[in-house]
Amino acid sequence: MVAALALVFGFAKPILAEEEKEKGTEFSVEVAYFSQYIGPFGATYYDKGVVQADLGFVHPSGFHVDVWGSYSSDGGWNSDFGDELDLIVGVTKTLGPIEIDLGAAYYDLLKVGKLDSEDVYGATLKVSAPETLLGLTPFVAVEVDFPYGEGGVLYQAGISRSFLEHFEASLLANGHNGAFGIKSELVSSARASLSASFELVGIEIKPEVSYQRGFGGDDGMAEESLFWWGVKVAKTF
Repeated sequence: MVAALALVFGFAKPILAEEEKEKGTEFSVEVAYFSQYIGPFGATYYDKGVVQADLGFVHPSGFHVDVWGSYSSDGGWNSDFGDELDLIVGVTKTLGPIEIDLGAAYYDLLKVGKLDSEDVYGATLKVSAPETLLGLTPFVAVEVDFPYGEGGVLYQAGISRSFLEHFEASLLANGHNGAFGIKSELVSSARASLSASFELVGIEIKPEVSYQRGFGGDDGMAEESLFWWGVKVAKTF
């Protein structure tokens, strides 16, 4: 099974540099449940339910740190590829209307039947452009991984749109250059997602559903047809 994880990210709209300076230091806690663990670049890491959690820190300068973990809900810790522990650092800046996030990550992939783990190192780049005339926000993401095995370059491009105040829809396509020994795929999968965000007594609740279509068949990174759902609960201090 392919085992690498990119930064889990939302498609936030760019903000002005002046507004960025006014933001204070933020700490966040997020807990989520997903019916399957599907990586942001389309690979299925675990085909049953997972509980995931994130502890985040954001400095007004744009520097951020996240400690992220995943636990397979039907197994024991360190028993399958649903279990993972990551450290992610990066910096987010705005260049005019464009928001850029450059990061580095250490992914600790806890492997089936082993007491030790597999280590993956990654460099990430995410770019979000301003809204277009139709209210669409284009974005791209690239990750270069240096794991056990062959590593590789994974990429993604898509659009998102917010509507009715609380909702967001996105369409994206993934591809890679033959990462982790899988055959190279210019476009490995396409995904459609719908999410919502509501606040209750200062806690953000974010349900979401996604459908993905893989194009590589049995030898590709993504499975042919996948539907999954999840819900995140987050608090920012």
